[in-house]
Amino acid sequence: MGRWLTIKQKRAMIKKASESPAMTQVELAAWAK
Repeated sequence: MGRWLTIKQKRAMIKKASESPAMTQVELAAWAK
């Protein structure tokens, strides 16, 4: 993990996570990069 996510990135990730509940945290982290 390099740096913390920005608020914008966090919001996008939360949105993505809610749209794709089957995704694991690892998959979400990979998508977020």
